Amino acid sequence: MEGLVDAIQATIADPDIEIEADNRHVYLYKRGMAQGKLSRLWLFVVVLYYGKGRASEGVVKTAFFTSKVAKDGRQTWRR
Repeated sequence: MEGLVDAIQATIADPDIEIEADNRHVYLYKRGMAQGKLSRLWLFVVVLYYGKGRASEGVVKTAFFTSKVAKDGRQTWRR
């Protein structure tokens, strides 16, 4: 994920899909955040928030490209 800090920040700020998991994690997805073969994939960012909702402080737990969206959790946003 080296060199993708801006893409990760953009995914957090303006995701295409947001899913709240039961474990206080928020799953964020955004397409088109890379070039070439990866451009069709979702950039998947998992954030653990310490308070209630996205207005609180959080930490990025992981980020990677994927072709699938998680089925668990409650979808709170879709573009």
